[in-house]
Amino acid sequence: MSFMIGSCNGLVCLAQHRKLSATSDAIYLWNPRIRKFKRLPDSCSSSKAFWFSTGFSYQSKTNDYKVVKLWGTPVVAEVYTLSSDSWRKVDISLRSKVVVSQIKPYPFPLFFSGPLHWFAYHSEGERKFLDPTMILSFDVNNEKFGEMALPDGDKLIVQYLFVFKGNLAFILCGYPENDDDLQSDSQCFIWIMRDYGVHESWDKNFSIRFENVDISFYGCTEHGELLLNKKVKEESKDGEIKIHDWNESTILSNDTAIVLLDPETLHEKDLGILRYVTDIVTTFKESLVLLDGATELYG
Repeated sequence: MSFMIGSCNGLVCLAQHRKLSATSDAIYLWNPRIRKFKRLPDSCSSSKAFWFSTGFSYQSKTNDYKVVKLWGTPVVAEVYTLSSDSWRKVDISLRSKVVVSQIKPYPFPLFFSGPLHWFAYHSEGERKFLDPTMILSFDVNNEKFGEMALPDGDKLIVQYLFVFKGNLAFILCGYPENDDDLQSDSQCFIWIMRDYGVHESWDKNFSIRFENVDISFYGCTEHGELLLNKKVKEESKDGEIKIHDWNESTILSNDTAIVLLDPETLHEKDLGILRYVTDIVTTFKESLVLLDGATELYG
C-alpha cells in the first residue's frame, strides 16, 4: 500500500507501507512531468521503529530536497538529502518528553515557509495518543527544531495544519469530542497565525456550522477555499442519526459531494467528482527537476 507524503517544487514523495504497520518498506521521489522516479536508500529507522512520521521538503537556499523522519520516544530525527543521496541523524534540542502525535487522519507534517510542522504534545506518564497541544517545527535550512503552542479553547474530533492564504492555519472539523452519538451539527473552525511563531497572533478567523451533513476536510486552495467532502446524514428507523457510509469502490451517490467552500461567503462549488477521494491531498506544480539514478516509467 502506497501513501503520498507530500509535494515540493515538482517532485512527489511516496511511501510504500507494510500491511498493518506504520513503518515503510520504501520511500520514492517521483517527477510526474518527466515520468521518472527514484527509490531512496533505507534509513537507520527502517528496521528499528514500529512507527514514524515522514516529511518532505525543499531547501531553497541550496536548491535541494530533504526527507525528514521522526521516530521513537524520546524522538529521534533522520534527514535524507537528495544531493548526497544519504541519510544522517540530527540532534533534537528539545525537552525529552515531546511526543509526535500519531493521531490520524493527517499523520504527515506540513511544509510551510521553510520548516516542517508536526502536531505534538508533552507526554504525561504512560498516557499515549493524546490530543496535540503544540506544533513541533523543523527548519530544513538550519536544521533546528522549535515549538509553538496551539490556540486554546476549541475541541473537535479532527484537527489539521494547513496553509490558508499564506499563513499557517490550525483547522478543526467534525463534531465536539464529547458527542459520541454524532447528534450535533458538524462544525469547522479556522485559526490563523498572523505573525509566524508568535502565539498571541493566533486569530479565530472562521466558525462554520453544517446542518444535517457530515464533512471531511481535504485541504485549502491558494485563494482560501476549503476542499470538503459533504455527506448527508441519514435517520434510522429508531430515530437515531447515522452517517451515510460508502467504501472505496463505490461511486458517490446523490447525498455525497466534493465541494469547494468559500468560508467568507459560504458559497459552494460542486466539483462533480464522482469517485472516491483519498484523505491526503496536496498541491502540485510541474517542474523538470532531474533525479540522478532515476528509473523511467513506461506505459
